[in-house]
Formats: sequence, C-alpha cells, structure tokens
Amino acid sequence: YKKIKELKSVSLTSVTLHFESDNDNWQGFGCLFPREENFHSLGVLFNHHIFENRAEKGMLSETWIFNDERKSISQLEENDLISLILEDRKRLRSIDETPSRQFVHQWNKRIPLYNNELEEVLDHGLRGEKNLFIFGNYLGSLGLSKILVAAKKISQQVIEEGQWKK
Repeated sequence: YKKIKELKSVSLTSVTLHFESDNDNWQGFGCLFPREENFHSLGVLFNHHIFENRAEKGMLSETWIFNDERKSISQLEENDLISLILEDRKRLRSIDETPSRQFVHQWNKRIPLYNNELEEVLDHGLRGEKNLFIFGNYLGSLGLSKILVAAKKISQQVIEEGQWKK
C-alpha cells in the first residue's frame, strides 16, 4: 500500500461546456491534440455524440481535458480557463460561440502517472498484500468492459481465498 501512495500523480481538469448551437458539423468521439500543435488543452470529447441524453435537444456538450503539464491550469480562474478553451475551440472548429453552461472539475495530484514505476508496482509490488484489491483504468484496463472483467476476477479471488463472509 505504501508503494502506491509514493507513486507520482498528476492533476487533471475537465471542463464541460454546453452550447445552444446548430453548428454540429463535426461527428465523432472527439480528438486529442498533439503537443507540437500548441493547443492549451489535451483534447476534447463530443459528449452529445458519445452519450445518450448528455445534452438537451439542440445543444452541444463538449468536455475539454487539461493537465498542468502544458500550463498551470489548476492555478487559473474559471473565466481564464474558459477563455483558453474558446481559443482552442475557435482554432479547431472555426466557431466563435459563448457557452450557455459550464462545469469545471479538478483533481489535484489525484491521477496516477502512467510510467515505469506504476507498471512495476502493479506487476510486482502488490503480490503478497492481504486484503488489498484494486482495479480501475490506471491498471491498464481502459474501458468499462475491461473494468467489469477485472471486478469479476477480483470478486472471484476474494471468494476463493475465503475472505468473503456471508
């Protein structure tokens, strides 16, 4: 458990913006921005195309993702952060619109950094730990279906080892 706590973590900020717009000429999941393109954000998800009922009819919902690697995002005021997004959005879509709603979520130093140390701890550092069962995207199981498979495997392990009491 101590090894997990010592792993390097990064900050992540997501900003979901809703737009009252008929400019929905971009179909798809979203996109990531390569570092050399010098966007402020790491990427954007087009929620209204990915998730049913994520946006009201006639509205666009976009989630923009940041970390502190490119800019000190966690130190910015919300209005400054929205301005950066609107710069990126205008560059990406050539659209200059104002959001009707915005939701900012910040996780300061909470997301495990995917690096060799994390892989080493996950591969070898947790063997022999009693009553410690973890799973999630940071274990390399990206996507809900893989997380559910991992949860089933862990629950079977708990039952087999007799740690489950009715």
